[in-house]
Amino acid sequence: STIPLPANLAHSVVNISSGGTTSQAPLFFSSSGQLNVQLPFTASGSASATVTLEGVTSSIFTFSVAAAAPGIFNYGGIGVVLHANNSLVTAANPAVANETVVIYCTGLGGVNPTVTSGAAAPISPLSTTPSNPTVTVGGQTASVQFSGLAANYVGLYQVNATLPPAVPAGAQTLTLTMSGNTSNSVTIYLQ
Repeated sequence: STIPLPANLAHSVVNISSGGTTSQAPLFFSSSGQLNVQLPFTASGSASATVTLEGVTSSIFTFSVAAAAPGIFNYGGIGVVLHANNSLVTAANPAVANETVVIYCTGLGGVNPTVTSGAAAPISPLSTTPSNPTVTVGGQTASVQFSGLAANYVGLYQVNATLPPAVPAGAQTLTLTMSGNTSNSVTIYLQ
């Protein structure tokens, strides 16, 4: 409920080690069976994590950090994609060819200007990714207008993309590709 996100939530702390430095990761959520953590922007390559709960520290978990590993947020397989008026693109409220939509996602990597992990992204200047992802809709490439952090949110990326002019109507597959990694496939509805 606070920004910047806390590093200690419900007596839980997650330490991330990468590149010779260790830092406490910002926490979105903590329960008896789940921790939602923002991986610090400084993490890269080989990394490790430990969880400390009420003074007891877990064993070390080692993992790799990719430059980008996109994931599109979805609700029941339908992508969290909005029209310009902020309404959700659904079967009852489909997008149209040549429309610019907003795709909400995670894992697009570093941004410029940089943002402190756990802090909200600035409104001005916007923090953008160094390159744009490739957005594919119904097997066709969309034109990306913006790729970066969503202003006033922590760790939430948005991609504004103009849908291809000849994209077929109906339920279509939407993916993002960044740094050679392709996101999960979600459904977007078009008329």
